[in-house]
Amino acid sequence: MAIPIICVFLAKGAHFLTTVSREYFSRITSYVLLITSILFMLAFSWYQVRDFFNINNPVIVKAGQAADDLLPKNAKVIAPYGGDTAFLYQTNRQGWPIGIVIEDLIEKGAEYYVNVNFGPETQWVMGTWCLLQKTDDWIIVDLTKKCPSEL
Repeated sequence: MAIPIICVFLAKGAHFLTTVSREYFSRITSYVLLITSILFMLAFSWYQVRDFFNINNPVIVKAGQAADDLLPKNAKVIAPYGGDTAFLYQTNRQGWPIGIVIEDLIEKGAEYYVNVNFGPETQWVMGTWCLLQKTDDWIIVDLTKKCPSEL
């Protein structure tokens, strides 16, 4: 709710610098001040948000690359990573960033399960469906074939 208010005041300040400020200082000074303010605003904003774009877990990049190489391009993927879509993005596929109610997601079209965590949910998925790839860091499971004998 604060962003629209901030935008209004930024617009009022820009309007002041480009029109009213001629009474106080030159037109060139006002435009230099406006451009400098905008550049500082963008620089400080990027400084604050740049860490949101860092991937802190390189394993999800490797697992995503493995899924991208192994799975069909139009496959729907379940890639749980705490609800974060960063892992799903790395797979380069459409799908879901959560793993709860896997049977419901299969009914909605999920075909593969990719995970980097080996918790109870992953163990259950590995015991129920066929394993395509398993490393020390990730697993890829085919949700279209049941293979209860594998664990």
